[in-house]
Amino acid sequence: MVATLETARLRLRPIVADDAEWWLAMRIHPAVQRFLQPMGDDPAARARAVVAGFAAHWEARGYGPYAVIEKETGRPVGHHGLNFLPEFGETEALWTLDAAVHGNGYATEAGHAVVAHAFGAAGLARLISITKRENLASRRVMAKLGFVHERMATFRGVEVMLHGLAASDRQSRR
Repeated sequence: MVATLETARLRLRPIVADDAEWWLAMRIHPAVQRFLQPMGDDPAARARAVVAGFAAHWEARGYGPYAVIEKETGRPVGHHGLNFLPEFGETEALWTLDAAVHGNGYATEAGHAVVAHAFGAAGLARLISITKRENLASRRVMAKLGFVHERMATFRGVEVMLHGLAASDRQSRR
């Protein structure tokens, strides 16, 4: 059964192919794009492919990225969730939020729900999260969620900081 998650201000539901249009609008904003892989020569086609891949991830693994919806407005404001990365052989907690909601605490709020789901219903024992060194906001979210920097790594040609969080570590910190 596919999980929908709720927080005080957000509803997280699995991403579906129809999310490509709003996802692209969010993703191409300069404040969002600066820390992510380029969208290439055809951003609309790339958005459709990425969102379709996120939706397929749910089918393949039983977990995946969520669309993050503001409860108050009903509008999608980003994605957050779980994505298996074959390059590392591990599942990543990932997020990207609309520039209009940066600084509202949504990444951390959604992140707590996603991590609880990962270590609960999804049955994962460990998560990773990666970001470029200069993405201080994501690094702060990782720290708030309990992720610890483990090493530098190369992901799709980009140097990233790899952070890890084990379910057993999370339990011992409570």
